[in-house]
This record gives sequence, C-alpha cells and structure tokens, in this order.
Amino acid sequence: MTRPHKLQAELAALRAELARAPAAQGSKSGASAASHDEPRPAEMAMDTELTGQLEELRTALADYVGVAESLASDYPLLLAGAAFLLGVGVGRLTKRG
Repeated sequence: MTRPHKLQAELAALRAELARAPAAQGSKSGASAASHDEPRPAEMAMDTELTGQLEELRTALADYVGVAESLASDYPLLLAGAAFLLGVGVGRLTKRG
C-alpha cells in the first residue's frame, strides 16, 4: 500500500509546483518581459529575407504551373502516357517491397 501513497505524494508535489510556476513567471522584471515582445533587428532582417525568398518561390511555382498547363493543353496524349508509365513504375516498386 505504500506505492499508491508515494504516487499521491508525488502528484501533490507536482500540482503544487505547477501552481507556483505562473506566480514565479509573473514576478520577473518587466524589462525582460518587454525585451521578448519586441523583435530584434536581426530577426526583422531574417524575416524580410524569408519573405522575399517565399515571394520568389511563389513566382517560380506560378511560372512552372503555367508551363505545365500549356504543355498539357498542347500534348494531352503525352501527358496521359506519362501518367500511365508513372503509375506502372510506382506499382512495380510497391509490389516488390
């Protein structure tokens, strides 16, 4: 019967620790909390760079979609044959595995 008592004591200790955690975070200085809210210049530069790269990727993908659509409209039989061969290849690979 000592095992359930140990578990109950441990759970009570964990609950007490969780209850103290928000109070401890609230007692930190306001300056350190404010510094976490404001983005740093390095983070802003990375964010700007990432946004630019994502825009380039979106433009490139839009171009590739346009090329694929024009290819599909110009050569529909070629597209159907390629899809068939791709399906046969995937089927053979999964059958062997």
